[in-house]
Amino acid sequence: MVRPVSLEDANAALPALRPLVATAMKIHGQLRPLIAQLEVRDVEVDRKLLLGAIPKDAGRTTRFMIGRVQGLYGALREIIDEIEGHGAQVKDLETGLLDFRSYLGGEREVLLCWRIDESVVGHYHDLSAGFAGRRPVAGCNFTATPSHPGREHA
Repeated sequence: MVRPVSLEDANAALPALRPLVATAMKIHGQLRPLIAQLEVRDVEVDRKLLLGAIPKDAGRTTRFMIGRVQGLYGALREIIDEIEGHGAQVKDLETGLLDFRSYLGGEREVLLCWRIDESVVGHYHDLSAGFAGRRPVAGCNFTATPSHPGREHA
């Protein structure tokens, strides 16, 4: 789980996050059709395959495709790890959506919500609300730590 951040911290991370998210989106866009092609060949694309396993009965072309998928997946995992190192959670790579854990008024844990086409983090939502439940951050205070430890999920 990524560490909570303040609104200021989240906005300060955006210059580093923008190119990472753009690259992750590009890699994700390359992965999806390759995975679809493998599935048409009856290759199950699961965690074992993504992490290096190759079916024994895979032909030359299929092995090449699997190697490409594995390489792209490895690169994507590295970028996602770097994004998470900035305190962000990747929510949707098709739209470039990230969430940052934070505390509204130092009391309630919420998620600051940012999409790559937005200039700043301008919205938040409850942990269970998702993108559809976004509300503006204007007039609210968001902190990286709760005011009263032990009551962060109130």
